[in-house]
Amino acid sequence: MKKIFTMLLMTTLMIAFVSCGASEKKAGVYTYAAKNLSVEMTVFAKDDEVTKIEQKSELDIKKYPKKKIVPIEASIKEMKKIYKSIDGAKYSVDQGKDMIAENIEIPVNDKTIDKIKKENLIPVSDPKAKTISLKKFTQSLEKSGWKKKK
Repeated sequence: MKKIFTMLLMTTLMIAFVSCGASEKKAGVYTYAAKNLSVEMTVFAKDDEVTKIEQKSELDIKKYPKKKIVPIEASIKEMKKIYKSIDGAKYSVDQGKDMIAENIEIPVNDKTIDKIKKENLIPVSDPKAKTISLKKFTQSLEKSGWKKKK
């Protein structure tokens, strides 16, 4: 009887843990394009709370002179430091002769929100906010020229 009760309890706990994680979902994919730049951002949320953002950017530098690439490389170094200082954030850059590709993954939670706001990584209108509203965030993206992918 004890074994059955233990197995039932373990199964219940596993289902509870799985269901808690399952409520986070992909809320949308947004794109932004400019002359030599294309960006795709995937937003994850739990209800109206943004929980994670993944972003992939590609900058075409084929026609850029070296003096225009130097400040971009300096900016990349700075961004590496910023993302390294955020718990759970991932930042990588692949630079080739013709293209710079940047990949960012940033969790949005109690541990990261203050740093995100301080560095202006995500637009947050309320400086005291402890979460980021999905609705407000996506409205801000769309007002800035981002398009929701269908």
